[in-house]
Amino acid sequence: MNAKEGDTVWLEIIHAMTLTHQGKHAPERYATAEKELRRIIERFRRIEATGSWYDEQIRHFAIKCSLAQIAHMQHDWEEAQRRWADVVAYGMESVTDWKGENYYIEVAKYSLADAQCSADMDPRVVIPPLVNTIRAIEGKRVTWMLGMGTFWLDYVHERMAPMADVLSKLNTTDTVEAKLAVLSVVAHEL
Repeated sequence: MNAKEGDTVWLEIIHAMTLTHQGKHAPERYATAEKELRRIIERFRRIEATGSWYDEQIRHFAIKCSLAQIAHMQHDWEEAQRRWADVVAYGMESVTDWKGENYYIEVAKYSLADAQCSADMDPRVVIPPLVNTIRAIEGKRVTWMLGMGTFWLDYVHERMAPMADVLSKLNTTDTVEAKLAVLSVVAHEL
């Protein structure tokens, strides 16, 4: 992809990402965003067949994130899980300069965990492996990928924090009675 085409594609990506986030208030925009993102992602698949450079890999990662966000925001938990798992795998294996570790990979792992818990997976299984993920993203704001490290992370954290808090309280109480008291408070709040 030459520089001029790269700039044009970047603008198309930003437009599709904007539609994705507008879908929260205008759900019909999800379909338009998904269509645009799928069209753009095909270009990146063709480029990757011949070898892509770092900026193209990051853009491909960003598109995959937006596609996962669409399924997530529509509460299509099976599809959201599949897409977030794909995002994590792509970030770890294909964005060469990240060498398997990056803030945005951690945000994607956190998003995957939210989709898993929302699909009724047991939070006691999903949340404990996130200790390093939560440490990696806690209190940080990385803003160069539209929304992923800001409003998207806030959205996922708002959804996940109550579950993590309940698990923490359950793990710090010793008696069955205390655990039942924690659960009754949570049930009352729901």
